[in-house]
Order: sequence, then structure tokens, then C-alpha cells
Amino acid sequence: MGISKQVGEFNTQATKIDVVAMEMGTGKSTVSKFQNKRVGDASIRKFKRYIEAIGGEFSAQVTFPDGTVVEI
Repeated sequence: MGISKQVGEFNTQATKIDVVAMEMGTGKSTVSKFQNKRVGDASIRKFKRYIEAIGGEFSAQVTFPDGTVVEI
């Protein structure tokens, strides 16, 4: 299952737009726009804030050519 579909499954009545907006520190229209566009089009920061606002946890890491791994 793709990440866009997984995120879409959280767009239920249980996840009220106004509550998510408050958690993200933004307006309802911003959350609605975010929920209706492809995840790949969103910035990492906005995606992280959205996932955390709906109760999830976001983590990412970068692996450099020399093998060094950095959590971001």
C-alpha cells in the first residue's frame, strides 16, 4: 500500500480537520488542501506536522555515499 493511500485512510470523521489544524498551528483550509493533494507534493516539514497532528510518528534518515546514516 502506498503512503498516499495510507494517509488517505486517516481522513475519517475521527480525524476532524479543525483538530488537526489546531495541532499543526494552521488553518482548516490548509489542512484540507494538504489532505487532498498527493503526499509527494507536500514539504517534508508539513507532512511531518500532519502525521504528528493525527497521532502518528514521522522519522526519516539519509544515507550518504560513504555509508554514513543521519536521522533527520
